[in-house]
Amino acid sequence: RRVTSAKVVLKPIGDNDPDYVIRSGLKAPPQAVAIELSTGSSVVGRDEDCDLIIPIPTVSGSHAKVELEGETLFVTDLESTNGTFVNNERIEPGSKTQLSPGSNVIFGDSNLAAYVVQQDSAASAE
Repeated sequence: RRVTSAKVVLKPIGDNDPDYVIRSGLKAPPQAVAIELSTGSSVVGRDEDCDLIIPIPTVSGSHAKVELEGETLFVTDLESTNGTFVNNERIEPGSKTQLSPGSNVIFGDSNLAAYVVQQDSAASAE
């Protein structure tokens, strides 16, 4: 079987501490976000023109890029202020880091912008 499209789900895993949410100036913690990556890449950040918007002050305007190349998923930090972390290790700005299903990704804030990568086949062929 060959995967012809992939759906990548970034599921929030931060603790969403209510006091931290209030101190951050938010009314509610971030919701689960699903993005389809069958071609190209998606920019993650706080700006409204990003593909995946995380409206949290500690997330940079254009924080990171998530892209699917063939069947391999990568994240690249776009020189964000608070960094991008994969499995609790800060990645170097500008360098692609491979992600696997089950990888943890933090976009600058471990309380409110921490996610686990889940990847499912959206379509497949024999």
